[in-house]
Amino acid sequence: MDIFISWQGKRSHAVAEALRDWLPLIVNAFKPWLSSADIDKGARWGAELSTQLGRATAGIFCLTRSNLTAPWLIFEAGAISRTPEKTYVCTLLLDLQPSDVKGPLAQFQATKATKEDIHQLVKNLNKALGEHSMDEALVNRAFEMWWPELERKLKNLPSGETSLPPLRSDRELLEELVDLARATKVNLVAEQRADQLAAQLNDMRESFAKEFEANLRAAELSRRKMQDEMRRVQDENASRSLPPQLQGFADKLSEEVRRELRALRQPKPPKRTDESKS
Repeated sequence: MDIFISWQGKRSHAVAEALRDWLPLIVNAFKPWLSSADIDKGARWGAELSTQLGRATAGIFCLTRSNLTAPWLIFEAGAISRTPEKTYVCTLLLDLQPSDVKGPLAQFQATKATKEDIHQLVKNLNKALGEHSMDEALVNRAFEMWWPELERKLKNLPSGETSLPPLRSDRELLEELVDLARATKVNLVAEQRADQLAAQLNDMRESFAKEFEANLRAAELSRRKMQDEMRRVQDENASRSLPPQLQGFADKLSEEVRRELRALRQPKPPKRTDESKS
């Protein structure tokens, strides 16, 4: 799995570097990519960046209070989430709460920089590997083994940037909560309508199945009645047949009658008179 690690700022970059080295220790199939470490010197960084964004199945976005609205992070998140059913945008919060995230990044389920949340993130990404995923017991064992190394790096991050954006006001949080409530209501109505349509479709299927079964039984009954009628007619014809001796006599009589009829149909020669002799 190609994992794009996005960052901006010293603290964010330090976490991104730690994750790049740490993730493959847990699951060998994880292939993290970090722009500051994986773009060759002299390469066209824009083209390389676009290639990796198009290839990535998941993205981990290291968010701090200073880069919450960074244009590059938002752009990269939008590029990775181009196909929501196949990609994952994972926001990793450093000294932040989910309510601090706003804008496009707020729609993605956030991960706190805690042991429990990062453990769950690793398990979710491993599950996304499908048939190539590693056994969960092995993932848990590897996580417990290597977690202290990542924890040590998370505790020794550089100090925060000096220019920090202000905390969000209560009004902003309330407005976002109202928007989310409205979106939730719309989704709930859509889900209810989908459930109604599914129930109607199920009723139609059951009705069709019952009608088809009834027609099948009626056709089978008609076939059996027809067979019984044919057997009855055959039995009646067999009962009406003559004994062998009488049947032979009847056949001879019929043949004689036919010969007489053929003889009657043949023209007779004219009789000769005395005038015809003279």
